[in-house]
Amino acid sequence: MLPSMNPTTNRARIRNEREYREWQRSLQGLAPVRHFRNEPGFLTRLVGLIRRVTARRPGPVADLRRTEQA
Repeated sequence: MLPSMNPTTNRARIRNEREYREWQRSLQGLAPVRHFRNEPGFLTRLVGLIRRVTARRPGPVADLRRTEQA
């Protein structure tokens, strides 16, 4: 025979919005803090990469094209 199902648990239940907000705040305390150091952003790193790659090329990066003007 199966044991009777007991609906009570040791886990605290959230009963209202205030308890939910308190629970969210307690979870934020568990999350690691993100430290924004003084590092270059994505676009700055991309521009630096493009400059380094184009500086290694032996010739000009783009062919200068002259348009004929009538």
